Amino acid sequence: MKIATLLLTFAACFFLPLAHAADKPAATSTIEAVLVVASKAPGKPDPRLAAYEATLRRVLRFESFQFLGRARATLAIPG
Repeated sequence: MKIATLLLTFAACFFLPLAHAADKPAATSTIEAVLVVASKAPGKPDPRLAAYEATLRRVLRFESFQFLGRARATLAIPG
């Protein structure tokens, strides 16, 4: 009985870390999203978007932008 317990303990110590290593992702990446509302009507500039406002106007061709929120997520790659 002691040999069976010893073998089971050895197997658990050796094989369980290998099983969990396969579950880990190869890499992770973090993505951040900013939610912005755009309008054709002129409005007061949002100071949180000051760094992006010129690019937003040029690319999206709207007059005013309002910051609504920000979120971040971490993704497993591949996945």
